[in-house]
Amino acid sequence: MKKNRMMRLASGLLVAVLLTTCAISGTFAKYVTEGQASDSARVAKWGVTIKAENFDLFTTDYKTDDTTATFTGDYSVSSEGTANRDDVMAPGTSGKIANIAITGTPEVAVEVAVKATVSVSGNWLVDGDFYCPIVITVGTDKISGLDYDSAANFAAAINDKLEDKTAQYAPNKDLSTIGDDTNLDLEWAWAFEDATGTKNNQTDKKDTVLGDRAVAEDLKIDIKVEISVTQID
Repeated sequence: MKKNRMMRLASGLLVAVLLTTCAISGTFAKYVTEGQASDSARVAKWGVTIKAENFDLFTTDYKTDDTTATFTGDYSVSSEGTANRDDVMAPGTSGKIANIAITGTPEVAVEVAVKATVSVSGNWLVDGDFYCPIVITVGTDKISGLDYDSAANFAAAINDKLEDKTAQYAPNKDLSTIGDDTNLDLEWAWAFEDATGTKNNQTDKKDTVLGDRAVAEDLKIDIKVEISVTQID
């Protein structure tokens, strides 16, 4: 009887030891490796603007150079009072292309391209011959309409001299600083007849024919400039 009691006591102690060992083993440190990864991104900035309104090669008004003029006003040529204030040109006027305003600091590489084309339209015939006393200057090249026999040939000569401008820039380039790379060097002038009246066969009489014709129909020189800013792949 005593022996059985001792056996039950021993068995009970063994179970208690086993239970205690399991409980203690759960509190000891063990190898644990954890990791976490995340990422995010925002859209790269573009923000490029092209201000075409700075393109003032022609205008609606031209300031007078005659300091003795007694009329009221600052202009010797103006389209004010017409139904639509068109840009105009007349003997004694001239113009130069203004700098093309491109702004922005894109966070991508870009290519800036500038292309200009010229067309001449309307009836420029005087006494049966093409007569256009406009001189277009591209860089250092002067192209006079009086040296050509048609509007198409005059325009072709100008376009042949116009050089497309293209430049590429790395990300974060301030595009407001690139004027020297992309500005077009383009001017025009319609001079008065010179004192001798023999300047390249230009005469006040022929100029007046053009002015009278312009009452009924348009005689135009169109200069179109295309500007693009494109992300480089």
